[in-house]
Amino acid sequence: MEAILKYSYQIHKYKNGHQLSSSSIVLDRIDQDTVDRLSDISGQVRPGELFGPYFTCYPLPSNKFFIIARTWQDLRAPRAGCVVTKSILIPMEEWELLGDFSSLFLDLNRPPLDVGNSLEVTTSPFQAPTPDSPTQEIVEALFLEQRKPVLVFDCKSADSIIYKLYSALWPGMRRTFASCTFALSPRTINGRSFDLIFSLSGLRSRFVDWPGRRVEGWQSLTRTPRHRWTKRLTERIFNDERPSLFSKSSVSMFKSGGTNDESRIRLGLLWDELFHKAQRENSPFAVLGLLDIINSQNVFESQLYAQVEPLIYSAIVEARHTLGPLDAWKFYAAVSLKHKKKLMNRDMVRLVREACAELTMEEPYWSFEFFKDNESTGKTLPALLYASFGDGIAENKDIISSIVDSFIPRTGLLLI
Repeated sequence: MEAILKYSYQIHKYKNGHQLSSSSIVLDRIDQDTVDRLSDISGQVRPGELFGPYFTCYPLPSNKFFIIARTWQDLRAPRAGCVVTKSILIPMEEWELLGDFSSLFLDLNRPPLDVGNSLEVTTSPFQAPTPDSPTQEIVEALFLEQRKPVLVFDCKSADSIIYKLYSALWPGMRRTFASCTFALSPRTINGRSFDLIFSLSGLRSRFVDWPGRRVEGWQSLTRTPRHRWTKRLTERIFNDERPSLFSKSSVSMFKSGGTNDESRIRLGLLWDELFHKAQRENSPFAVLGLLDIINSQNVFESQLYAQVEPLIYSAIVEARHTLGPLDAWKFYAAVSLKHKKKLMNRDMVRLVREACAELTMEEPYWSFEFFKDNESTGKTLPALLYASFGDGIAENKDIISSIVDSFIPRTGLLLI
């Protein structure tokens, strides 16, 4: 009863109709009407038909509270389709940032009274969903594609899926995300469909007007992922000990300013991909991609840059050896230009200057071609590159006689 004692609660059951029977809080009329409606079953049950307990999670219209409710079939009631529902009301500002709500789900696994339901809970919400669960398609529908309400048929791990999802969601989405692990017909709140609903294929005819995505649970084992990030994000949400939408290396991007939406998740996945390439494959151009992401933030995010800075040093050294001379010059130009928001420190400037000077001595022709091609396009290069080119020429005076007649006036003037 820990969660019940900490938060306000309501219990609904049959009493000449589905009614509120016990409550520790008085709600506004529109909020109470919503709880009264969503605590009841969402459609007709045939005589003798049984169903197991299910969760319903949703925000109240006032946005003062978020509801986590558990509903049991009441077999002692005088008519079919009666239920007992226990609802826990969490203040919205607390629900957004609640790190561990396992006690809420544990408390709701225990019915408030003997409802005569012979169906047992088949899975624990804290376990990973079973391998045949359509978790990959749910992840794609919610985070990697245009958002639509999702209806899932014949899934055995609905409780686990919503527990893991709520654990991973960022605050802005957690406060609005409505779900139900068993519905006999569509469910709505504030005029919109629930974000995620689970049902049975035998009830398909009741969802003919469903406005969103339909997912067939039985197809999950034979289905091919549609996105390159599907498996990674699915593992992170449903199989990691601490569910998350972001990796440790990209979580500061989520915490920094900006909108918290699906595009931010995809940006975090791209960050992870580039970070891996820069770290494991010593890819200089992956480093440039990471700098582009950092520059796309409202602020040159210090936490993100601190992670990338060691990789930038490595890339500056590696580029001269792993890239062709023209590509190496393009890399040094780009890495210098992408430090407009945050200037390079002295050590990094020195490293770039030394690398470019050595590149000039080793590849004088291609070095000059780089400056020549750049000037023909009218682009402006950092003064650091001209200084590095001049350093290389000064160390190998034989270069001058071979290329001095070809100098474009502006390039020659900048070198001087």
